[in-house]
Amino acid sequence: MRLPIRVSALRSRRRAAVAQQQQEQQQQADRPRLPRAPAEAAGESAASAGTESPSCVSTANGSSSSSSCSGFRVWLPELVQGVSRCLPRNEVACTLRLVDAATAAQLRGPQERTIRLSLPAPHPEFSHRWGGPRATRSLTLRQRVELPCLVARSGVIANLEVLLARGDDAHVLEAQVLEAAAGAGQLEACRWLRQRGCPAAGGEALEQAARGGHLAVCEWLLDTGCPFGPGAACQAALGGNVGLMDWLLASGPRPKPSNLLRCAAAGCDLPALQRLHAAFLGGAGELLPDEEYRPNLVACAATSPTADWRGEVEWLEARGYWARAQAGAVPGECGGVQAHEVCSQAAMRDDGRDRLQWLVRRGYPLTWWAVAKAASRGDVDVLRMALDAGVEADEGAVHISVLRATSGGHVAFLRALRSAPGLSASALQSAASQAASRGQLRVLQWALDELGAAEVLTAGCFAGAVASGSLEVMAWLQQRGCPMDAFVFSTAAEAGSEEQLEWLAAWGCPMEEDGEPYSWGLRNGGLPMLQCLQRLGCRWGPPGLTFTRAVAFGQSRPAACLEVLQWLLDAGCPVDCDMALQYCQDERVRAWLREQQKRRQPQPAARASRGTWGRGWRAAR
Repeated sequence: MRLPIRVSALRSRRRAAVAQQQQEQQQQADRPRLPRAPAEAAGESAASAGTESPSCVSTANGSSSSSSCSGFRVWLPELVQGVSRCLPRNEVACTLRLVDAATAAQLRGPQERTIRLSLPAPHPEFSHRWGGPRATRSLTLRQRVELPCLVARSGVIANLEVLLARGDDAHVLEAQVLEAAAGAGQLEACRWLRQRGCPAAGGEALEQAARGGHLAVCEWLLDTGCPFGPGAACQAALGGNVGLMDWLLASGPRPKPSNLLRCAAAGCDLPALQRLHAAFLGGAGELLPDEEYRPNLVACAATSPTADWRGEVEWLEARGYWARAQAGAVPGECGGVQAHEVCSQAAMRDDGRDRLQWLVRRGYPLTWWAVAKAASRGDVDVLRMALDAGVEADEGAVHISVLRATSGGHVAFLRALRSAPGLSASALQSAASQAASRGQLRVLQWALDELGAAEVLTAGCFAGAVASGSLEVMAWLQQRGCPMDAFVFSTAAEAGSEEQLEWLAAWGCPMEEDGEPYSWGLRNGGLPMLQCLQRLGCRWGPPGLTFTRAVAFGQSRPAACLEVLQWLLDAGCPVDCDMALQYCQDERVRAWLREQQKRRQPQPAARASRGTWGRGWRAAR
């Protein structure tokens, strides 16, 4: 998923350009002018009135009467297009489009207007958008976790510093951020993260760097104590990085032959596969000892991106690897590999139809599961090939095809699938909820046209849109009268976007009265989310429940827990003393609770009537 930054939010450079233009115009006005003919004066009057006029008036010797006219004559549309092709994509969105209105109008496509955070973004614009402590209030929890990962892939350390300065909720110093930087080969970003305490547990960062072919990052990770597991060499083979794979095999633990050979078949060329096969299995007639992986090796070769993938399949066939697959299902640890997997794996490639035609001619069975794989890419050619061949429809595979095509937003594939045999009404109905949960508005519109409002405009569909984090889809549903219930509001609290909660409250969405939104706020958003819920009028729930959950959820971060607990008390959240202490295991928090209980004993009447001490504390102040 990409997190777009719209250029409309980046105004600083535009304001500077406008100020500079005004200064130049003032300087031009202060210069002495020669008397002009009445016709020229009339032209200026027309221009100042807002009507179109020539961009400049030439004098007798051909020179321009305004210094700004030369810019208009030089800054031609074809030059703008040429400059845009030479600049990085984010520079076009952040800088080039802000030159003037004509340039912005010319570069108005999605590619020119959207900043991709996984690419280097200009630091001033990034800081302006993401520098504030509440800059991520529009994002869901999933998007907030993904944000530093995207920035780490860009390798711009200054932008990572902006995120880290926001506070503990920025998710910067987490293992997945280091993995993202390592996978993109951003060595300096990896160093910066590790110097600030980012963990490298499990060896996933090394595996990501190996798959990306980044030898320098792999060496540095190993020098700094990153765990070295057998998966690193396998990932290097899967990425087609033969040299790095050999280096890792020579200096690290030896992986299982089945794992390494499958990765090599899927990522390396035929000579590398043959060499590894001989090194790990020996004699000319040897096969993998794990019988369940033998047909899977052919399937991996069928999906290899190398130019000689056909040679890999033929070589494996000659060694007898396809013989076991022809029997059908082969039992194994993961339920076995079936013969149809060869075509199914090949269907995932961009040239899936060509691969399938070649494989079918060699006797590999084509089933609907190949269509299910192709649905992820929206490959209509593979679908039509299966329909023309009369492939028997499998209801489960057809249902999965609908879900995968919906997740990818492939409306053309869904239209072609509409005539497929075995397409059940439940599969079509699931397309609507899946489209909403994935934020696929075009698919949602298609589902509405196909199924009607009664099947699409449901509260469950609205909850899916909330979970996706797409305000655009939420607004689309609301405009068409889609109902909202209390579960929708709780789903928004679970997703973790304050902006969504405020939007739902503004449109009158019902709220749970059992305190469930606060529970999700405690898990996901921390204090800002709790403050948002309280500001919107969300109920605390049963006496003491929300406060006790805050105690239970905050055990891993005592300092933040105490801040939340103090805010809950000040906000009037009911407290059950016995329940809170029962679920509190951190000594620091327990001491704080006892101290507060001692300092603010409830009045006897309050104790007798409520049995809690949260409201009593407020009354005793």
